[in-house]
Amino acid sequence: MALQLSVGLHASAGSNRLRQTYIWPLAFTRQRTSMTPLDHLLGRLEDKVGRFWFASLIGCMWAVAAALFVGPGLVPKFHGEEYSDLSQAPFDLTISSRLRYRILGPLIGYLLGLRGAWFLVVPWIFLVLFLGTIYNETRRTDLSPTLALLASGSMAFSCVTFIPLVAPGYTDPITYFFVLLAFARIGHIGLSAGCLALAIANHEAVLFLLPGFLCWWWIRTPDVKRMARYGFVLGLALVPYLAYRYWVSVHHSTALDVAYYFSEANMTNSMREITPTALWGIFAAFRLFWIFPIVAVLLHLRRRRWIHVAFYVVTLFGVLFQLLIAFDTTRMLCLGFPLVLVGIWEVAHRRGWPFATRLALACLLLDLFVPATMVGSNQIVHLRH
Repeated sequence: MALQLSVGLHASAGSNRLRQTYIWPLAFTRQRTSMTPLDHLLGRLEDKVGRFWFASLIGCMWAVAAALFVGPGLVPKFHGEEYSDLSQAPFDLTISSRLRYRILGPLIGYLLGLRGAWFLVVPWIFLVLFLGTIYNETRRTDLSPTLALLASGSMAFSCVTFIPLVAPGYTDPITYFFVLLAFARIGHIGLSAGCLALAIANHEAVLFLLPGFLCWWWIRTPDVKRMARYGFVLGLALVPYLAYRYWVSVHHSTALDVAYYFSEANMTNSMREITPTALWGIFAAFRLFWIFPIVAVLLHLRRRRWIHVAFYVVTLFGVLFQLLIAFDTTRMLCLGFPLVLVGIWEVAHRRGWPFATRLALACLLLDLFVPATMVGSNQIVHLRH
């Protein structure tokens, strides 16, 4: 039976105190091990500045490290140019843009005053929030400070972070941030459903995650009534976005829509473009950190936990399905980042903190020597300048 709530003594923030902690849905098979000196140091820093602010600092640190590693661009590129144009007047239909359905990022830039050439700052802000939230949420769910730090680093040194840095203006970090919160706070129906709706409003490709999300929901809360309530709240949260899409479809026929993506011509072109380099493009998304979902699946297969196995399989095939309609192979696969983060958490609690920490550290260090690349169309693009 999944363990959903534990009350116990935590040495997580530098002191032992009774705390109520919501645990991701796993029954423990191993006890947590003693804290390392680095764990105690990070715990004391959490106590001193507060976990939220410390997590924000972690996000900034990893974002800066990744930027130094690949060399960030400073001018909006490709889709980033269109998002930058939209940010100046999100609802002005005289501005020609194929990306008008993906309105959330430009709207945020408009409201924050980060418009035009300054829009590239918006995805970077959300990138820092995303990396910091990984640390905060994994600590909240009972990972050691060191392993939480490495979990955040797993995304910092992956194409989830590299692509928005070298191609400024892409709004993918906004999607990742809200998807992360939707998964991490799935027990809070309003918050999770609201975040999932915002993620969909930023990029409709999030819909490909829904089958995996349903598996995650059933692992976490096997309650049909709560699932129905979640679906109702999600539907209500999507009403403004659906109304906006209808308005755009009536007045702006050039926006990329479902009919375009699932047209025979587009699907044929996508399959032709991705075929030569598909495997490398998939690997490039998370490089060596793919080992965590693989190990997690093997552990679940040994114990015949089929719903856990289904989560990984369904989520992976969901993001792979995108390749039928889009040929940015690596970028499409980055949407599957929950596979890696859940894998890290599950390996930690199945095999213990030391094993997961050593494995994560080894992956992070070895990834420094694995070419940082992405596959777009049938081309392998080196991301380091």
